[in-house]
Amino acid sequence: MNFKRGLVLFFTAIVLAAMPLTFLLAGGPMMLGRKLLGRFSYYGLLTAIVAALLPVLEPQYWIGFIAVGLLAGFFVEAKNFKASHVNAGLISLLSSCGVIGITTGLWIQYKKIDVMAKLRAYVEEYLNSLSSSASVQIDAELLLSQIPSGIIGAMIAALWLGILVERFIVRNRWVSRELAYPEGYEEDLINFKLPEWSIWPSLAAVLFTFVDLKMPGIKEISSNVFNLVVIIYFLQGLAVISSFFRHHKVATFWQVLWYFMFMQVHVLVSMIGFADYWLDFRTKFLSQGQELKNKKVRNKNESDSSK
Repeated sequence: MNFKRGLVLFFTAIVLAAMPLTFLLAGGPMMLGRKLLGRFSYYGLLTAIVAALLPVLEPQYWIGFIAVGLLAGFFVEAKNFKASHVNAGLISLLSSCGVIGITTGLWIQYKKIDVMAKLRAYVEEYLNSLSSSASVQIDAELLLSQIPSGIIGAMIAALWLGILVERFIVRNRWVSRELAYPEGYEEDLINFKLPEWSIWPSLAAVLFTFVDLKMPGIKEISSNVFNLVVIIYFLQGLAVISSFFRHHKVATFWQVLWYFMFMQVHVLVSMIGFADYWLDFRTKFLSQGQELKNKKVRNKNESDSSK
């Protein structure tokens, strides 16, 4: 029964990963598919499908599928060794980038393709389609230089959404909670926080992005790192906001409304996540919640004693 459900989830993830607008949601079914199918069957299916697609399709048709499949698989492997969400995500991201880089490199060698020329053609075609409606002209070379952070940022988003989608599936009891979350596996995303040392490379990326040091390559590298810093601190900012909602028992309707509004001001949410390094919002929320709880207990005791 579990194996059949694993297959259904796996092939559901394939359908989601095949479409540009939904591939970010494929991580959840993939994670559960890895747990239900087992290591050998999961990676065997993944390898067989990629081997079938590799010779006949160009990377844009299979790169999303293999990226989400590897991210989900490696994340589950790391969590099985009791890694935290941050460490498991980092292991998953680095391992997936390595495998995808090698696979894509072999494909490029096999097809003998000038990758930069193809990327430039895609970017210029995209910008030309926007030129009639866009009021601001975008430099093709600038956009090309940001592709690495765009790819890694999409992988981070796919992993984060995968965790949320997985929990949604489990919450609706399609897969048993005990099977999906073995002892020691689950960790609440509202506790997501980057290690303290990460603040220094983040500050360096901000500095080198906005200060021209006249050093070739430094600005491109730092701007890519800066893009990733904004994305990661956005996730930490969301964790802070979720913690606030939980401790103040905000109704679901208002949470959804506020989340939608915060998505429109993602830089502000990133700044909240960045400021969390110094202000430690969640500890304050916890102490405020405890004070409120103690006050309610005192009021109840006083009310009972006055009767």
